[in-house]
Amino acid sequence: MSFRPIILAEDHDKLRRVYADMLEGAGFKVMRAADGEKAIALLHKIENPQLIILDVMMPNMSGIEACIRMRKMQGPKPCPILFLTALDDPGDVLKCLRAGGDDFLMKSAPLAEILARVLHWARRGVSDEGSERHGKAIKALEQIAGLSPPPCEPAAVGETADGPD
Repeated sequence: MSFRPIILAEDHDKLRRVYADMLEGAGFKVMRAADGEKAIALLHKIENPQLIILDVMMPNMSGIEACIRMRKMQGPKPCPILFLTALDDPGDVLKCLRAGGDDFLMKSAPLAEILARVLHWARRGVSDEGSERHGKAIKALEQIAGLSPPPCEPAAVGETADGPD
C-alpha cells in the first residue's frame, strides 16, 4: 500500500529522530516539524497528508492549538490526527479530542504500539472527528475526568425522585 506523507511535530530532537526513523523504516515518508507553527507550514505544502502526529507541549504553538487550526484548513475528508505526548490525565486526553484529534498515545508506549496505531490510522486515511464514535468517546472521557455529570437514570415506574409512590 502506498501512503501519502506523514507530518510529525515533536519538539525534542532525539524523540523526533526516533519516531521518524521508526516510521520511515515502516515505509512512510515523514515530514518533520519542531513545533505547531512549522507543522501548519508543512500542511500548507502537503495539503493532504496521510496522517498528522502532534506532541501536545511544544514551543511557539501547542499541538492542541495546531490541531484546531489544522482542522479549519482541511476539507470535508480531513486526515487523522494522533497526539503523542507525555501527558496522561483524562482531562488532557479530552482537550486533545475536543481540539479535533482522533487518538492519543503516551510517549512511554512501546514503539511497536505506536507504530501499530499509526498503521491503523494511516490505513483508515480519514479522521473520525465529528463522528458519532468520536462524540461518544468525548462524553465517556468527560465522565471519567469528572467534567460533566453522569447521565440521569429515568425513574422506575411508580417512583419519583423522592422514592416509591
